[in-house]
Amino acid sequence: MTDGGALDEFTDDPDQRAALAAVLEVDDASDTWAFEDVPVDTGRFGRFVDRGVVEETGGGYRLTDPDAVRRAVGNGRAASGDATESSPARPWHRFIEDTDPNEVSTGRLPAVALALAIVALFVWTRAYIYPGVFRGRDIVLTANDPYYYRFALERLLAVSGGPFDLTTLTQLEGVPGRDGPILAGRGEPFYLATLWMGASLLGGDETAAGIVLAWYPVVAALLTAGLVYLVCARIMEDRRVGLVAAVSLALVPGFAFRTSLGFGDHHAFDYVWLMATVASLLWVVALDPEDPFARPVTWAAGALGVAVAGQTLAWEGSPLILLALAGYFAVKVPLDVVAERSPLRENAPVLLAIGIAAALTLGCHLALGWHSIDVAVVPTLLLVGGVGLATAGEIVRDRELGVETLLGLEVGGPLVGLLVLFLVVPGTVTRLLGGLSFLLFRSSIGEKEPTFALDTALGLELLGPFVLLGVPVMVWGLRRAAAGDRQWLALSAFGWWLLFLTALQIRFAAHLATLLVVFSGIGVVWILARADLTALPTPVQRARGDTDRNAGGENRQSRESRSHAGGARWVDPDSRTVRSGVTTLLVVALVVGVSGFYLPGEVEGGVIEDETYHTATWMDGYGEERGWTWPNDYVFSRWSTNRVYNYFVSGVSQNYSQAYHNYSRFIYNDSAASAAWYDRLQNDTGFVVIEPLPRRAGTIQQHLYVTYGSRWEKGGYKAVSHYRAVYASSSTRKKVFTLVPGATVAGTAPANVTVEARTTVEIPNETFLYRQQATTGTHGEYELVVPYPGEYELAGGNRTWNVTVPETAVRNGTRVGIGSSQRGGGPRALGPVTTSALRR
Repeated sequence: MTDGGALDEFTDDPDQRAALAAVLEVDDASDTWAFEDVPVDTGRFGRFVDRGVVEETGGGYRLTDPDAVRRAVGNGRAASGDATESSPARPWHRFIEDTDPNEVSTGRLPAVALALAIVALFVWTRAYIYPGVFRGRDIVLTANDPYYYRFALERLLAVSGGPFDLTTLTQLEGVPGRDGPILAGRGEPFYLATLWMGASLLGGDETAAGIVLAWYPVVAALLTAGLVYLVCARIMEDRRVGLVAAVSLALVPGFAFRTSLGFGDHHAFDYVWLMATVASLLWVVALDPEDPFARPVTWAAGALGVAVAGQTLAWEGSPLILLALAGYFAVKVPLDVVAERSPLRENAPVLLAIGIAAALTLGCHLALGWHSIDVAVVPTLLLVGGVGLATAGEIVRDRELGVETLLGLEVGGPLVGLLVLFLVVPGTVTRLLGGLSFLLFRSSIGEKEPTFALDTALGLELLGPFVLLGVPVMVWGLRRAAAGDRQWLALSAFGWWLLFLTALQIRFAAHLATLLVVFSGIGVVWILARADLTALPTPVQRARGDTDRNAGGENRQSRESRSHAGGARWVDPDSRTVRSGVTTLLVVALVVGVSGFYLPGEVEGGVIEDETYHTATWMDGYGEERGWTWPNDYVFSRWSTNRVYNYFVSGVSQNYSQAYHNYSRFIYNDSAASAAWYDRLQNDTGFVVIEPLPRRAGTIQQHLYVTYGSRWEKGGYKAVSHYRAVYASSSTRKKVFTLVPGATVAGTAPANVTVEARTTVEIPNETFLYRQQATTGTHGEYELVVPYPGEYELAGGNRTWNVTVPETAVRNGTRVGIGSSQRGGGPRALGPVTTSALRR
């Protein structure tokens, strides 16, 4: 008989009671069983044996007194028994409600504390840069692109009547900007509408816009983490994996950067809808397709349809992400044909969801004007392709034509579809291909570089150690997908497609991270299970159970894991050994060490430098003092900071196209071309910012940066006449120039001599010598064009004289007469020709 005290000891603990219930289920199904058949840790199982609850027989193990165990387990067994009878394809409410009530009541406080700790980890790893974002009255968003959305949001708030003015949703494409409407058929209308609603509720002013853009990425990261946990803990039924995956997501460097405080780009919004799509797809495929239109299935299909529509409307590049669904259909239908399943019935719920998404996106396009038709039609194309492929699969299966025929149709069908589309709507295919080319093959922007390169430590800098932990599980998952596991097929479709995109471009690394942590979470728990510290991950147990059943065995471990791996089996104290401790330390050191090394650099890399911020605010004040308005105060700078400068100077940060296409050509042009560039820029440029970029001899950049445009014998430079230095940052690394016609100093001197004018110029944080030269003609006439006002000393032949150049002459390009104070005698020493800038 079993010791009653031992049973009381075990059943007092919800985890122990759940494990005991699992053993009872296995014992009821078989006279004897092996240790591998029960989902119990080594240490816990050993205690069952030591206390006489389990006894060893010649053929395996069995419960010493099953009836006593059954009475002791009580309600705990009843709860687990209900879950045991359910299949992997459980309704959604079972994912939410199947937890042991006793476990919930005793574990609520630790669960809440753990959830709050994860929230704190997410917030801290993203918001510790708070002082770099909230600077007094200014909200300084990080990186460059968020200032586009800031400009668009502020313009939208200006024309909106408040949060309940829903007509604003129809104006997203037509809000005026510098170069026409802000979005004009492209962009991210759903994202902008969401920002507008949030900012409107907070007051609808510029401060509200800044606060929403600054904090929304952190909120989006938490929502994404919640969906990741939901996928792992409920749909895949292993809360241990969910916990590891959620914590891992907080530590992925590239994901932390794109969801950090102040990074108000559209990316964080994309990640929420990506995980919503994956989670709802997994929900749909987890349900039994025997009745594809049963109520639970239609609810799941509805959720997937909304998620796909949200993903489509969130970003103009969404067709790239949604190609994963096309890949899912391309593999799923042939697998259905091989397994002699009905492709239409099997895929009806997902096709229903795509139909809902198609209706929603086309409806938003037609009613609200959101997105171009090229993007809005993508779910419809997916629906047509999915229905066509499933129908072809039905025909191939019914007529026994062989799966090779279907594979041939999969290759030829899209080509025929593109041809038909090209004939019916010629511009659509061209624009689609042009969009793919723009997103995938232009590499002059950093985020378009490949991810797994040497300068990113083969991806570790962006993805941390999770790429090492997750990719092996992804490979393992391909076997499960090939075996017909619908969940693993869905996960693999998105995971491998995003891995491919990530290999091409850095911009997709954070998209991949949302799924990579699911795979790496399974990998971490799997490693700890190999060290006997915990049980195998539920997906692995289920896979092993399926393998045994396919081999003709009667392994019940898979069924048991679905009942209890959701939270009953954590770390068994009795399994703590040197081996398990070393394994745990190595895993923690790998995760924390690699992530901790790269994460701060990624998050802080987007923070606007103090010198950039102070330079921008100085230009703003300078322009205001002179009454400059757009476009006369436009800042011409590197494209990567162009929106930052222009937002703080004029508020117009819609695009950086002029800087992107022209700035490098300007600074690396020959210095002699500076006058031609002045003619080109003068009508719509207020400021030119010069920075310490890689220097090239003889260029405008080197001339302006080193000498502030002064004549320089060492470099062979003539002085520039139309670029006036007005500011240098505290380290003088950033230098600001304005474009001026320049004052013309004219007079006479001895014929055929060089006349040099020089003056000392003082600007914030710098003082330098400006020199200009001209040669007199046969009659002694000379003209000098200078960009600085002030007192000039001129020397020519054996004479020196002074001239005062007023500010108005520099601004208006007028002539200045020569004063009468001349000092004769021998040549006067002009002093050193170098300045502090030259000496540097």
